[in-house]
Amino acid sequence: MTITKYLLLLLGLLFLTGSGSYQEPPKTEMNQMDGWMEAYVDKMTECMQEDPESSFELIYVDDDDIPELAAGRQGVYVSVFSYGPKGITTIVDQCGYGVMGVAGYEYSPRDNVMRVYDADFAGAIMWLDYWRIGEDKEREEFYDQALCCSYYNEIYEMADGGEPDWETMYYFYGDEQITPEEYDSYLIDGDYCYIVLGKSYEEIMDELMEIRKE
Repeated sequence: MTITKYLLLLLGLLFLTGSGSYQEPPKTEMNQMDGWMEAYVDKMTECMQEDPESSFELIYVDDDDIPELAAGRQGVYVSVFSYGPKGITTIVDQCGYGVMGVAGYEYSPRDNVMRVYDADFAGAIMWLDYWRIGEDKEREEFYDQALCCSYYNEIYEMADGGEPDWETMYYFYGDEQITPEEYDSYLIDGDYCYIVLGKSYEEIMDELMEIRKE
């Protein structure tokens, strides 16, 4: 990225945010930005243009030295971007909170695993999906079917007006009913935490400069 391009991006962000408090990094540091850093600067600018209230975070999903960029609005929606041979790739694409009862999106730092729980019918049905970042930095599903635990002995029984059995939990891999032990065997352990947004463009720029110094 040239210095001119960076200045144009910065001026555009000042116009969007109405803030002139950010101090431009030294030109020598700007010239030394790595390719993934430049790509993330471009992506943050794009996000700010689409939604001036965007906030960000750098997270480490897989175990390489390049973090992932999380963007969106906390409690509204979140996207996660990675960087690899193809440039920027989208791991999570503007996934909303509250949709299907989603409380948040989780990852286990550097273990290359993400997960999300979806709830239907006031929690009578709970879906669980696991994702990871593949070698080509594309999103991959761990399993070809979603995991499900339900108070219905058939997942879609409620479509016929059935009532949940709140005393008994049933387990499924896709549409196939499985035992609790089989269900547990699919669970992936990890030190999970929610993706939390809240940092500004300027704060992420400072972090990028600190990473570059290291």
